[in-house]
Amino acid sequence: QTLQTSNSPVTMIEVDVFWSFAFGAGFAACGALYLAAADRRRWYETLPFAYTVTFLGAVFSPSGMYLLWRYPGWESMFVLVDGLDGIDPLLPTVFASTNVALGVLGFYLAARLVRRKRRVAAHQLWVAAYTAFAAILGFGYNRFLYAGTWRDWRDGRRFAMAEWFVGERNHVFCTLLCMGVVILPAHLVPATLWLREQYAAADRAAHDATVSAVARTALCLWAAVAVGWTAAVALMGTDFQRTMRHNDTAAIGWLAPLAGFTCAQAFVFAILSVPFALSRPPPPPATRAARAPTTAASPSPPRSRVRGASPARRRKAR
Repeated sequence: QTLQTSNSPVTMIEVDVFWSFAFGAGFAACGALYLAAADRRRWYETLPFAYTVTFLGAVFSPSGMYLLWRYPGWESMFVLVDGLDGIDPLLPTVFASTNVALGVLGFYLAARLVRRKRRVAAHQLWVAAYTAFAAILGFGYNRFLYAGTWRDWRDGRRFAMAEWFVGERNHVFCTLLCMGVVILPAHLVPATLWLREQYAAADRAAHDATVSAVARTALCLWAAVAVGWTAAVALMGTDFQRTMRHNDTAAIGWLAPLAGFTCAQAFVFAILSVPFALSRPPPPPATRAARAPTTAASPSPPRSRVRGASPARRRKAR
């Protein structure tokens, strides 16, 4: 089967642009305790910033370069349909540098918010970046879950989305799993440790308020994207869908990209909730004591052994 394509050009935005920015902003927001204690002009000398640059330069950027070189079609959302011969040397150069530079930019902007005592706004910064990240993956699900190579895409071959996960064409999926073994712990472990230090001296209410603000921001951004997508489809009609190449394999029509975005955002924020879940401080001692069940029964008052006697004789017997 062949895939009906459009002759109009397709503009591609790499998810790594928003991903690296989210990494930097997230590390700064989680390491707010270090930034608040440092001098205003030396935010770049803090431990979170040093770790951010090391993570981006030694882990994240090399992984992106490997995916670009190994799977040029998939990594470029199948804009590069000529293999490595169609890649200008300037592209991987800029790609590698932006994977670090945008992370530093995200860290800097979040650090400024932390210094101004707007820690919740610093968290909302990486929430917005991850929402854009999930939107690109979700609305471009046909490209992200395409099991073929750049040659297959150029020739218009169609594959079931399940083949991206299982079968002989799940090479990209297996590669991402192997990279996740390194990237996820390197991302989540320091974020969890820094959040624990941040909320160690604070009460549970401060932690829950931050989590609530993050959840509200994510839901509001999801609603904004959903409304924008619905309005775009209503105004531009089927030509818009054909340009985005969503109506070729979508079983539920124009709602399929929105469903993809919803699934992508739910999956991403489920992973990002792990540091907050592991860093939630315990309840105060008074609250724990109030909730603790009573194990020993209170002793009953001594009963008199003299029965049928007057109160005076009972007191005398005692």
